Amino acid sequence: MRALSANAVTLLLTMGLSALVSACAGVVPGGDPQVSMTTTPAPVASPVSYGVLGATVARAPSASPPNYRQLTADEAAVVLKDQNFAGAQLSSLAAPRQTQLGDWVACLRTFGEKGGTFAVSYEGGKVLDIRRAVAIDRCDSADYAPLPRPRKIKKDDAAEGRPS
Repeated sequence: MRALSANAVTLLLTMGLSALVSACAGVVPGGDPQVSMTTTPAPVASPVSYGVLGATVARAPSASPPNYRQLTADEAAVVLKDQNFAGAQLSSLAAPRQTQLGDWVACLRTFGEKGGTFAVSYEGGKVLDIRRAVAIDRCDSADYAPLPRPRKIKKDDAAEGRPS
């Protein structure tokens, strides 16, 4: 039996690995038919996708939060106490991309000494999370409109830290 050259072994291993990878493409353990192997983020109008190592799980988003602008103003006033909301702006709602949480996402801009850009996630008609924006949030390219003034906190709701 004749020995294979190093180039021939490399070629065979590469071909074998390629065949194995292509045979497994689109197959996810558990066989969930709603899971596909793709790295393409879902467009804004499509079902929500949560990216996990390239796998996306499609599901229909919940209805957008009613009056999300006021909801955001009220919640941000509680969560971001150190921010100046004079002139603050909020973007339109968008479907989350890959690793973003919730059913909907918007971007909030505040100004002043401690100002910044924040990603606001919504789920079930409520604010789920407010955090500093990162590149995946695409807040730099969002369209903004003025944020309404937060509603006053009643004494009964103050214990919970929520606006009335």
